[in-house]
Amino acid sequence: MRLLTRLGRLVLLRGLGAACAASLIFLSVHHAATAGGSPERSVLLIDPADPDSLYLGQAYARLRQLPANRMIYMRPGAAGFEALVDFQGRALAGELAARGIADEVDAILIAPGRDFYVPIPSDRISTGCGQVSRISISSAYAFLPMADAILAGGLSDQLSNHYYGARFTDPAREAAFDAGQAWYNGRPIEAPGARRYYLSFLLGYTGERGNTVAEIEANFVRSAAADFGHPDGTFYFMNTSDEIRTRDRRRLWPYTVESIQGLGGHAEVLDGGVPSGRQDALGILTGLTDPGLANADLGIQPGAFADHLTSFAGMFDTGSQGKMSQWIAAGASGSAGTVEEPCTGGKFPDPDLHARYLAGMSLGEALFRSTPWTAFQTLYYGDPLTQPFASPPEASLVGLPAGTAQGRLLLTTEASAGRPGLGVDRVDVLVDGRRIATTRPGALFAFDTRRLDDGWHDLRLLAFENSALRTQGRWLGELTVANRGRSVELAAIDGPEARPAGFAVRALGGPAVELRLLGPGRILAAAPGASARFELSGDRLPAGPSWVQAEAIYADGGRARGRPMPIRDLPASGTAASQPLRFTAFVAPGSHGLIDLPSLASSTGEAPIRIVEGPDQASLRYAANAWMLEVSESATGRDRIVFEPVDGAETLAPSGRVELRYCAPGAVDAESLRICPGGRLWLPSLQASASR
Repeated sequence: MRLLTRLGRLVLLRGLGAACAASLIFLSVHHAATAGGSPERSVLLIDPADPDSLYLGQAYARLRQLPANRMIYMRPGAAGFEALVDFQGRALAGELAARGIADEVDAILIAPGRDFYVPIPSDRISTGCGQVSRISISSAYAFLPMADAILAGGLSDQLSNHYYGARFTDPAREAAFDAGQAWYNGRPIEAPGARRYYLSFLLGYTGERGNTVAEIEANFVRSAAADFGHPDGTFYFMNTSDEIRTRDRRRLWPYTVESIQGLGGHAEVLDGGVPSGRQDALGILTGLTDPGLANADLGIQPGAFADHLTSFAGMFDTGSQGKMSQWIAAGASGSAGTVEEPCTGGKFPDPDLHARYLAGMSLGEALFRSTPWTAFQTLYYGDPLTQPFASPPEASLVGLPAGTAQGRLLLTTEASAGRPGLGVDRVDVLVDGRRIATTRPGALFAFDTRRLDDGWHDLRLLAFENSALRTQGRWLGELTVANRGRSVELAAIDGPEARPAGFAVRALGGPAVELRLLGPGRILAAAPGASARFELSGDRLPAGPSWVQAEAIYADGGRARGRPMPIRDLPASGTAASQPLRFTAFVAPGSHGLIDLPSLASSTGEAPIRIVEGPDQASLRYAANAWMLEVSESATGRDRIVFEPVDGAETLAPSGRVELRYCAPGAVDAESLRICPGGRLWLPSLQASASR
């Protein structure tokens, strides 16, 4: 299948306004190591039919300030690994391509829910004892780039993790994670046997023996607050009476303690199960069937990683042995455990994890780089973006107008490293979550706002330190473009703005043909015309803080977007189902990806809508509480999907409609005479840019 490696053709473009990039003059662009510790290098999978996943997924996105185009709505779990590869893997590949971020994603984050593993046939992966019949949900996504090899069978559970660094000696020898880079024996290199991976974490498990919603949300808050704080404390390595769970890692403790001390940190080797009486734990490595943390006299610092190396710490469906969720409840930011009997060995992280973490890696990078084997059964759990010990660069943008922007802007990025003796060699410029330029500090570049639609845009800088760790600094801003006199108004109705019962939307500046109400990463409601009233319930947005945004589509295919409006929550029940969802989508022939049809779970467990008509030149698949559109290579012109919400045999509301416009990226749409949006084709070539 070669999933996630042939993304150039997998383009599905929802809406007339797929983000187009600005015309820029930029300096030399080349493949350079990125780093796996940034929200801008991550995507977040949210189950749209799970209230906990919706609430906690959006809470995490808000705290971490993820770009809206990094949120993907489908159930992460599946009945089996092959089914996950076939639907979620294909859908994810199509989404990354459609959003123009296929080469900008290092981490796949899984919003908390009730999936923690995926079944896999026991003849796919050999093992020295028992069988591998489960792959953790984090590993299922981490190893998607090698899905073909997994499904073909013949792999060993002791297969090397080629991002693994055998021994930590010096931060300068560590390599920041890059999903676009092949790895072999810990080095970024293209070589026979080299592998590509994603960093992948389950942010929390809300089922039995997992964590409560409150515990998981508290972890998000403390982990984000811990970033770059350089907390004082001690890393503890516990010499327990459980010889089986201690001996393999104990021999490495002296080296790790020496490394931590060499970095100016504190580490101790203690006898016992947990460091009782100590209130300054920055990390804990122990080996017990159950550390019994509920009544422990112990203080764990925000950002800490802790694990207890036992067979069933990640096997939440059995009461045997203590679960890693207790570390999160006790105050840790991350942990790891296995979802079935692992036969120990290299499926657990080496002690050097804590030295790498102290050196400035993100929690996710430090854990993945310290796990020797391709740990199919190991569940990475918690917040991988946590970076308490990093010193990020500072970045700013000079020349941005204070009010609205028009025409061609000349801008300069400024950036400085956060650590002495280092510099910044690269600054990425992102608009609406897409990288539109790579430049260097102090370099002047041209930004033609006429290539953007009118209205509000998310504007960001990512500055990369010129070290092996590639620590990133962020600058977050916004840009309001006003080249065509178009705008869209959004007002809360029937209640206070923070908790409205509905919204009024009105387009200005031209003949608008469609209005949309957008939420984080999805279409909430849409209707034809230049004015509309939308009523929503908490079925489409979670009960809790979120935001909505108005978008207007004009007759010529252009659009305008308003500034996002923060809201506290929506009514628990409402009339969302009674309002037809009607919008237009540009899709590329031969593409596939998700489409924003209603995805709520019905009482029968079947699809929550009935397809009444079409599409004629594409097929629809429903799985994972999501809809995937797969378009024929020969698709042309217009098509439509007409549907009605149902629950069993009962029709719940009037029919909805999606107008499909088949248009190859970069081609001219015959009807609107606009260039069809898509992929990277809005970016000028280096040669064209340099000659302007």
